[in-house]
Amino acid sequence: MMSAIAIGGYAEMEAGPQLGGGEFGAKGLTDLMLAEQAPNDGHRRYLPNPAFKQIGLAVTRDSTGKVWFTQDFVN
Repeated sequence: MMSAIAIGGYAEMEAGPQLGGGEFGAKGLTDLMLAEQAPNDGHRRYLPNPAFKQIGLAVTRDSTGKVWFTQDFVN
């Protein structure tokens, strides 16, 4: 199965995908990512990265009602 990044015509090496879910909402999830501390701060490092010029966003709810968010950063 191809990723959304590959379907969009981008190489995986040029991308910064992020996925999360739960009770946080989109802002809460972003706040959690920004609060990450090294060395476990992969999500935090994507958000302010000036190399990424475009973003793709998606939100879905699974069969249990859990909400999932994805942010795909590409250059």
